[in-house]
Amino acid sequence: VEIPAKRLQESIEAAEVPGDKLWNHYTFVPGAGPMADLSCKKKARLDLLLNKTWKANMTVTGAEGLPILKLADNVMRAETSLRISVRLPQTLDPEQAVKDLTELIAKEPPYGALVEIKQCLVWPGFNSNIMEPNLQKIIKEASIKFFGKDPVYFGEGGSIPFLSTLSKNSLKRILLLQAYQARRVAHMDLMKC
Repeated sequence: VEIPAKRLQESIEAAEVPGDKLWNHYTFVPGAGPMADLSCKKKARLDLLLNKTWKANMTVTGAEGLPILKLADNVMRAETSLRISVRLPQTLDPEQAVKDLTELIAKEPPYGALVEIKQCLVWPGFNSNIMEPNLQKIIKEASIKFFGKDPVYFGEGGSIPFLSTLSKNSLKRILLLQAYQARRVAHMDLMKC
């Protein structure tokens, strides 16, 4: 998907806050590293933040049919099942994503294998409305008062699907804040605005 201009600008600003901690906070095995070109650190910071917030991401979360490691051998198995989780960008239609992914996987399965997709659970991501100027002013004043810095904003991929449901069904506006200070993170509750 195309990242909305306002969200891209917010991401550019937010990526500078943690600086190189976006990657040097983690310990990598020799030869491994973050999924970004570190030759341009400013671009690497943005790429890593966008990977987390606006780029699709797939993870295998479960498997059946695989032998335990000490019994694994060079043999063909009759069946292997995987449960995968795909995080989608906030503005991508999840139903269309399932159709596209199903088509892609079924189109050219490896070695002509039979591939079945079962039990697809999908939820829309949440891309909040742009804040009204008066709310931006309040947040900026509070951030400067408590942290001595302007606020920054960034998204969180499709990991919080219930926010989309809440915004459409029950609340006019939702404000979700995470306040970062030193080495701890404080989460503030959802607040009705």
